[in-house]
Amino acid sequence: MKSGVLLLEYYTDSIDEVLLHYKSQKSAYCYLLDTNRRLLYHPFEKEIASEMYQEKTVKEAMACKNYKIEEQSGGKWLIERQQIGYTGWNVVLVNSIR
Repeated sequence: MKSGVLLLEYYTDSIDEVLLHYKSQKSAYCYLLDTNRRLLYHPFEKEIASEMYQEKTVKEAMACKNYKIEEQSGGKWLIERQQIGYTGWNVVLVNSIR
């Protein structure tokens, strides 16, 4: 077996649109995880880096197939997860249920 390098090109325009759409929402937000459940994008990146905020929905998102309703921080939240093709990355949407 020969060793080498494989280059893949993956267009992220549709993912960018989803992330930007939820960035301006007041009762919902969206984040992106890699295959190791590390945050690739989160609208509260600065707060997470300064330890002022901790994302508490990663475990619940990865445990559900499509969506889950979770009670946290005095409210109900709809947590939806969708894997992005063969990448292993996941887009997670967290939406307040009033």
